Amino acid sequence: MLLTTEEKFALQMLFAGSDEVSVMVRLQLDNCEVLTRKNTGVGFFTSIALEVPLDVNFPHQRDLSFEHRDLSHGGSFMCWFENASVLELEAVSYNGEWPQRFDVLDFKWV
Repeated sequence: MLLTTEEKFALQMLFAGSDEVSVMVRLQLDNCEVLTRKNTGVGFFTSIALEVPLDVNFPHQRDLSFEHRDLSHGGSFMCWFENASVLELEAVSYNGEWPQRFDVLDFKWV
């Protein structure tokens, strides 16, 4: 399975920097393989295999909070490396159910 537009958006935001790990992750987004995907009701959880393993110092975790048009308390995207070739991506609403419709314009970074 390929990444959804929403998963790709979350990873692009989490790895928006110019550091080597961020650049290498972004370069691989079109070729990642989704190993598992679960809708949790208040977000989603996705395990992602990178095409090219990365040389990262473990543990390596990123977290990005956001405001959202349909979430009164916003939410968060989180990502960590399970190992050099597997990323775990999680999205969480701070209150209520995760919006069914995805639109980049609904997000505002805090």
